Amino acid sequence: PSSAPIINKQETKAEDAHTIRVKWNEIKKEDQNGLILRYEVSYKENGTEKVFGFNITKTNTIITDLKPLTSYCIQVRGFTSVGKSLLSPCFHVQTLDKGPSHPFNVKVQAVSSVSILVTWDKPAHSNGDIKEYIIFYGTREDVQSNERKVTGNTRERIIDGLNKYTTYYVKVRGPGPPREFRAQVVIANNVYLTWKEPDSSNGIVRFYDIRICDNITGLQVIKVGSQSADVQSDIQQHSRLIKRLEYYTDYTFTIQAVTIKPGEMANATARTEEGAPSQPRDVTAKLDKGELSATVTWKDPKNHNGIIIIYTVYLEGKRAHNNSFHHNHEIVLNKSSRSTEIRIEKLKPVVTKDDDLMKDILYLPIAILAGLLFIVMIILAMVLILLRKKQQEIATRNKVVKMNQGDFQESWPLNVLKVGARLEFASGSGTGIERLHRKPLVQQEGVYTELFPESMMTSENDGSRTYASLVNSTEDSDNEYVNQLPAPEYVNAC
Repeated sequence: PSSAPIINKQETKAEDAHTIRVKWNEIKKEDQNGLILRYEVSYKENGTEKVFGFNITKTNTIITDLKPLTSYCIQVRGFTSVGKSLLSPCFHVQTLDKGPSHPFNVKVQAVSSVSILVTWDKPAHSNGDIKEYIIFYGTREDVQSNERKVTGNTRERIIDGLNKYTTYYVKVRGPGPPREFRAQVVIANNVYLTWKEPDSSNGIVRFYDIRICDNITGLQVIKVGSQSADVQSDIQQHSRLIKRLEYYTDYTFTIQAVTIKPGEMANATARTEEGAPSQPRDVTAKLDKGELSATVTWKDPKNHNGIIIIYTVYLEGKRAHNNSFHHNHEIVLNKSSRSTEIRIEKLKPVVTKDDDLMKDILYLPIAILAGLLFIVMIILAMVLILLRKKQQEIATRNKVVKMNQGDFQESWPLNVLKVGARLEFASGSGTGIERLHRKPLVQQEGVYTELFPESMMTSENDGSRTYASLVNSTEDSDNEYVNQLPAPEYVNAC
């Protein structure tokens, strides 16, 4: 590459007393002269010659394990498969202040029956300007409920108003910060915190207070609460897993040991990994007047969850009158544009052939006629069924169904199938007709046998005939003896 990356001044800053976040811009495309494979980040403490460095493929990183309140020179350069670029100009960043180590040689001397003199030496590591000292004192070794404050330049203080003949325990400052506090991203948006006990607890550590802040807003985002001070492993290390943080977000984690009062804080930073973005907002599609094209617009997702590189637009075309028609397409936008608008051209028209148009015109009338024809056919079928049933009823009432020839006997069995049918018997000769006055009524369906009266039987030789008639009319009807049968016979009537 023929030019160096440029470090971003707004994004490169100290996160805490031991960490600096670094971000830089890509080398200009015209100066890359190939594909950038990696970057080298180098840093050194100002005023020294020893340089530290490491490689990374991204355009941002975090430098850790730095000294508190110390200025560093940071530089970056890029590499292709052929060679490396120049180093970027030195960018100076100073780490943040940190609490001092504990004061040395704390001494207590009684100066009267109700007062004592407390003296001490400056801490070995001030880690900045000491603004004040706090003296804790009380009558119990594990709890010092009283305190006095003095300025950072003071090395002694007389405490008076004490009880006579009483033993007092004195400590200068609270617990030191937890040691080796680390924050490590383990699964996308989960962070694993680890730490060790303070070098000097100055009392019994009851618990650890953990807080999480968003680096951009500076606000506390999650209230973790207190963490037990019980040791969780053989190496005297404590840990806590923080789950479900926001994706691709910079967090600062703070922790302090608490005895009767909170001690000094230790800080650690971490950036969660990228995740899938939420859906784009306010998506609209508008057809361009008079053209087979459309313009699609949208807004960025509410939650980016990382750096959005490209958008993909999915197109699906259908026709209501043609289920076999499909026009599906996938459009990937230019990586460099990051546009939220696209014009889609060469769309398919609604109808492309004349026969398609005729199908569209005739489809509804044909469907209506088919439906009407189906209804008419159902009605005709029902009418035919009713007529046939009526005809069967008429035939049942007026027609002799079956005749069985048999010998002349004294009885005449009649098989009657219809309940309510009346039978009437009559005998006739050349001189007239004699009617039987009884009219048997069928009481149940099935075989019914009626004895033919002897008085109505005549000999074959005298030329007379005997008749049986199934009638539904009155005696005076002209149709009384329409269905007449010569005797002797069996009559099956229904």
